[in-house]
This record gives sequence, structure tokens and C-alpha cells, in this order.
Amino acid sequence: MVGYTITASKTINRWYDDEKGNDTFEGCDHGRVIVFDDNTSLTCAEYGYQYVYRPTAIILTRKITSKGKSFYDVKMVVGDEIYDMRK
Repeated sequence: MVGYTITASKTINRWYDDEKGNDTFEGCDHGRVIVFDDNTSLTCAEYGYQYVYRPTAIILTRKITSKGKSFYDVKMVVGDEIYDMRK
């Protein structure tokens, strides 16, 4: 994870997507919104299954500049899984 910076450590409170939601963490699915205890959220950009109740998520970011524009690549680490996320 060279180049990434730990920007937050948060507890996952719940998730929701177009079809359902739950107060346990069941991994990511494209477009699934992960909500943290502080009511901030990130959206999953990939699929990955994991089942944990109220886990701690470590949020990593890396600034990328391309064609004169900057944006952040965001990763979320839960246990030993790393998920691609977007804000």
C-alpha cells in the first residue's frame, strides 16, 4: 500500500443498496453504501464478501494527479480484506 495514507479509523454502523440494507457488514457490492458511526459514508466500487458485526474500518487515501486534475483513490480495510471505494 505504498503511497497511501491512513486518513480515518471508523466503526461500520450499517449498509444499504438498491434492494436491501442491514446493520451487519456483509462485504461490498458495486454501489453499496457503507455508513459509519459518525454518519459519513463511502460507496463500494467492487464486490467482496465478508460477514462481521460492527467492524472497524481503516480508510486509506492516495492523491492521484492526471492531466492537470487531482482526485483521491480510496481503500477501506476491514480485517484482512481491502476494498476499492469511492466517495
